[in-house]
Amino acid sequence: MFIKDFKKAEIDLKILQRDRRAANIEWQRCVGLWEKTTGQWDKEEAKRAREESKRASEKRRNEVEWERTKGEWERTLGQFEKDEIRNTNTMEFSPYYKVKRFLEETYPEYASSLLDSITDGQYESKKWMCQVLKSEHFGSKDPFKIEIIGSWFGWPLIEMLEDAIEKIEQIDLYDPDEVCQEVVQKYKYHFKPSYSINQFGDYFERNDKRIRHMILCTSCEHMPDIGEMKEYYKDTPKPIYVLQSNDYTDLSEHENCVESAEELAEKNGITDIMYKGEKDFGYYTRFMVIGRW
Repeated sequence: MFIKDFKKAEIDLKILQRDRRAANIEWQRCVGLWEKTTGQWDKEEAKRAREESKRASEKRRNEVEWERTKGEWERTLGQFEKDEIRNTNTMEFSPYYKVKRFLEETYPEYASSLLDSITDGQYESKKWMCQVLKSEHFGSKDPFKIEIIGSWFGWPLIEMLEDAIEKIEQIDLYDPDEVCQEVVQKYKYHFKPSYSINQFGDYFERNDKRIRHMILCTSCEHMPDIGEMKEYYKDTPKPIYVLQSNDYTDLSEHENCVESAEELAEKNGITDIMYKGEKDFGYYTRFMVIGRW
């Protein structure tokens, strides 16, 4: 997957840069040791002429070792540069980087928001969700019709869902931000999904009765309870709710935080629970529940 390769390349690039700094430090240590050693040789040559042959032999051995060390360093440095170029290219040629460039040129005020959508925290929370979904083999019988509420830019969640849900027929996205909707169109152009993707504004304003297999929301803290809308879904079959929220109450836009997965399930009327859990993200805890009403 592009997001998987993007994140791997991002991590590998950080590791390479760390290793390169460490190698530079080691190189400076070697240079200092070499200078100190050659200086000591000069002093010893003046003081102990009789040991010239021995010292010369030792010096030759050290010079050979120095050339070997120097050659290893040059090869290592070359490999660092090749790996850095490779990982940078992986990132720059991915759809995520192309969309980032589009935003920087067209809506620069949204560029940081796009980067927020693929941070480690966002990626790990969606990865956690998709790992749980994949183990259930959803969509193996009938292709799934899915709704994503608070869809933001759509990706990388959509790309990750393709790996987690075996067959997808349709995805409805809900986000009132028109720039976010335009970014979704850019992603669609690059990813070319084989199923239909429909875009809507405010989820809570849609009132047609419909069949959906799965309702996802990874940002329940930003909105009213999703369970309030269950009257608009047919129960043949009942849709599977996949909900995430957190306990990070310090942000004013977090209007609907919870203290546990149990509370998240209760607030949304989920009684047939297939999974519930929590994950520590440092300054907040993210909760997830999967199930039906």
